[in-house]
Amino acid sequence: MYIQLRNHTYHFRFVVPPACRAIVGKQEIRQSLKTGNKRIAQHKAIVLAGQVIAELEEISSAPVLPVTGAKLSEIFGQYLQEKRLQGLREGTFSAKRLALKSLIQVLGDKPLAEYGRVAAKRYRDVLLARRSGAVSVATVNNRLKNINAFWHWAMAEGHSSYCPFEKLTIRDERKPSEIGKAYTREHLAFLFSPSRYNFPTSSYKYWLPLLALHTGARLKELAQLYVDDVEIINGIACIHIRALHDDQHLKNKASKRIVPIHSSLVEPLLEHATGVKQQGAKRLFPDISYHKANGYAGSPSRWWGRYNPIEGYTSHSFSHTVANELKQLGVEEKYIAAL
Repeated sequence: MYIQLRNHTYHFRFVVPPACRAIVGKQEIRQSLKTGNKRIAQHKAIVLAGQVIAELEEISSAPVLPVTGAKLSEIFGQYLQEKRLQGLREGTFSAKRLALKSLIQVLGDKPLAEYGRVAAKRYRDVLLARRSGAVSVATVNNRLKNINAFWHWAMAEGHSSYCPFEKLTIRDERKPSEIGKAYTREHLAFLFSPSRYNFPTSSYKYWLPLLALHTGARLKELAQLYVDDVEIINGIACIHIRALHDDQHLKNKASKRIVPIHSSLVEPLLEHATGVKQQGAKRLFPDISYHKANGYAGSPSRWWGRYNPIEGYTSHSFSHTVANELKQLGVEEKYIAAL
């Protein structure tokens, strides 16, 4: 059983068990509860669910269970198997599997009917307590979204009658420029000091940190660039963040963008692009290997983690650094977010 608020009115939703669907002719039963009061809607929904179950048992001549008794791990295994067959990306698959693992660690492995709204909120609050800062909000929300998606699949398959993880995500009220740690000028002087930062100009180790510092782009976006992603647009050298090739992926549709290249990097970067193209390479940084789980970001991220000894700061700090610098210069928030 599940109630949903639409246009200020609650609606009843009941997932028809698979064994009854051929008789009923539908997978779900939906009906307006004709009230905007949640308590009244819940009472009406309970009564209506009882009537529906009674009618289904009468026409099917067998007990109708609104949910199955299988444990979470078993049903989630079926869900992952189906997603694997659908060609889900390895990174997304791993995120779903990690969400399941954390849920079982916090609430235990039991039938879906035993997970209620109170338990769902407790799971969210435990995740929040374990982490701090902007990353925690994103992590908690991603796990909640993955669990919510699974539960809706389980409802459609007749394993559950409602989703206790609905609308539990947390909103981060901070502006993009206020989230995360930005490198200080002292940090940057240390990280890019000639005695340490002495990599050959043909190496991704030379280019990725510099590009991240001057564009604010994510390391994984830069690592997957192709030579033809470096373009001259209206006389301005730019990097095109996009996913034209099968091995390129974006975080979301809004991540597709064009970013101008800083004047100090234009000439050497264009020379690098020309050089690798002459060597027959299509990718801008052919020395980065592709990995199924993390694409081209795995090796650069691990390398930067070893190279950068400043505790609490990661490759993501470059984007925060760019946002902070632009904010100090008086650039409007909407333009900072566009980068």
